[in-house]
Amino acid sequence: MTADVLKLKTAKTNTAVSIEFSPRIISLIEQTQTGDLAFIVSKKGTPLTKESFGNWFRDACRAAGVQKSAHGLRKFSATLAADAGATSHQLMAQFGWVTVKQAEIYTKGADRAHLGKVSSRLVEEQIKLKIAPHLNSGTGDSGKKSTIIET
Repeated sequence: MTADVLKLKTAKTNTAVSIEFSPRIISLIEQTQTGDLAFIVSKKGTPLTKESFGNWFRDACRAAGVQKSAHGLRKFSATLAADAGATSHQLMAQFGWVTVKQAEIYTKGADRAHLGKVSSRLVEEQIKLKIAPHLNSGTGDSGKKSTIIET
């Protein structure tokens, strides 16, 4: 792991994943006990298995009044990414999925109204970059005036 990127291979699919941590997450990690060769350890300092971690996380959630699990948090994270416009292939890279089918569960359910607006802005940006600069250059000028509507 470099200062802010965790690189690992998933246990289930043996797929390489790179996860960038925010400064806030780095700060939390620095305040947390870790092992020499294990990132997540028990109170005794021994590495947690994925099953032990899942059980510990679920119990911690329940103690905090949250009815979620580590898997639920993973699903929530995928939903947030898809709602923000992450593509199927970006989700595959982040979560270690090897088929588009798994990622599409989240992208199909993404906030379509928001994503439609984001896509419209992408089109607008491309018009400004690729078409608008040529409107006044005389290139392809047929004597007709072109109008770009800005929103």
